Order: sequence, then C-alpha cells, then structure tokens
Amino acid sequence: MDIRIFTENHRFALQNVYIESRKHALNWVDSSTFTQVDFGRDTEGELIWAAIELGRPIGFISIWESNNFIHNLFVHPDFAGCGVGTKLLDVCLNKLVDQ
Repeated sequence: MDIRIFTENHRFALQNVYIESRKHALNWVDSSTFTQVDFGRDTEGELIWAAIELGRPIGFISIWESNNFIHNLFVHPDFAGCGVGTKLLDVCLNKLVDQ
C-alpha cells in the first residue's frame, strides 16, 4: 500500500470511499442524502493524502493545515481492520511534526 498526495485522478474513487464509509458507519443517517459532491465540499481547502492499494484508492485523510487539524479519515469498509487508517495517520503525523 502506498500513501500519496491526492490528485484529481483519485477523486472519483475517493468520492465512493467517502460514501461507502459513511453508509457503513452512520447507519442511522438516511444514506440517500450522500452524494458524490460531498467529498469535494467536505475536504475543500484541505491537504489530502490517499491510500492506494494495487492502483486503487481505498482511503484518505484530510488535514486543515493552518490549524494542524485532522478533519477526515475514511477507509473503504472492505479494507477496515487492515492497517490503512494507521498508515494514513502515521504519514499525516510525520508531516505535521516535520513542519
């Protein structure tokens, strides 16, 4: 698994990660309200790192850099428990410490 800075070619897959993760975790919320545009709106202006497995984005972390604030951390439910979130946090925390 690689952790890379977000590029636009990751957008569609990460939109789906965001939707599927929220469906899985927020089962009390009407998931019909989740849309593709949520990802862009909820990460606007943030630094985003993507977890890539075999060329496929499977998770992301977004940081509001001005406050060193981790705003989002989402992993596709199919990859939950596989260390993806930990690796994303490690990269993020190392970046914040290096500043």
